[in-house]
Amino acid sequence: MSVTIVTGAASGMGAATAELLRAEGRAVIGWDRALDDPVELTDAAAVEAAWSRAVAEHGRVDGLVNAAGTWTTGALGRVPLAEWERTLAVNLTALFLTCSHALPHMAEQGRGAIVNVASLAALRAPKVSSAAYAASKGGVLAFTRAVAAEGGPYGVRCNAVSPGAIETPMLTGTVDAETLARYGEQAALGRLGAAEEVAAAIRFLLSDAASFVNGANLEVTGG
Repeated sequence: MSVTIVTGAASGMGAATAELLRAEGRAVIGWDRALDDPVELTDAAAVEAAWSRAVAEHGRVDGLVNAAGTWTTGALGRVPLAEWERTLAVNLTALFLTCSHALPHMAEQGRGAIVNVASLAALRAPKVSSAAYAASKGGVLAFTRAVAAEGGPYGVRCNAVSPGAIETPMLTGTVDAETLARYGEQAALGRLGAAEEVAAAIRFLLSDAASFVNGANLEVTGG
């Protein structure tokens, strides 16, 4: 049975991805500080311990989905340094920690797939002030390409998805109804996306149907 680790699995796109993968028969290991068995993804020792438990229990890890993230807004000059550092830690450093274990393991297997969740903000500056968030997600895309180049010779693929405005607790808990409606109207499809739609894109990138897709970024934005 294929084994996949999904970070941010307690809610939103991570939870939708974990549910979809389980439904198709994968063994899914959810990592999130909000789960019953919490994993602090910005803590190197916590990630190493969680990785060791996963390998000990299942013997192998075939897929990794880095869906954990945080959204920060605020104009430059008003965002505290601690908030900048927290955003980079959650959105970027956590990927470094998980992939630092996944890539060598998958390379030894000769097979594996990693999908990192970036954002439309990595490609186009959002109208709201969110430089910390945009910078962290831009780093996700650069990191994804670097991992793809490093892992490719060993049969390990790494790709990214860049969602637009997706109706998740992180978004709906941050902006008001009027702003949500405006986000939906900005998409060519005229609506917000659903977490399940991002999960479907992630499932494709993990699957053998994407066996020659490496270092790519799939936009899930509604146009």
